[in-house]
Amino acid sequence: MRAAWFEKFGDAADALVIGELEAPVAGPGEVLIRLHASGVNPSDVKKRAGSIPNLLDGGLVISDSDGAGIIEAADYVHPPFLLSAYSCLIRSLSHYNTTFPSNV
Repeated sequence: MRAAWFEKFGDAADALVIGELEAPVAGPGEVLIRLHASGVNPSDVKKRAGSIPNLLDGGLVISDSDGAGIIEAADYVHPPFLLSAYSCLIRSLSHYNTTFPSNV
């Protein structure tokens, strides 16, 4: 999968890497979403700047605060999560002149 990540703290020009990584697999209780768009949230910038000192202890970090895509795979997910995600989608799109497919 194509991704942007960082393995050290610093400015975007110095720390961000763009390339290919192995695609993840949805584990128990997880959902895998194929992102079609991803924004840069202020919290992503703060994390890359080092606001969480031990963030890199687990290896590279893919900023993941904002994004939009489709569900590729899912294990069982508790219904309130799905309702919450659907609610966020509706609120996000309600600012646009949007029609929803009948099966949504």
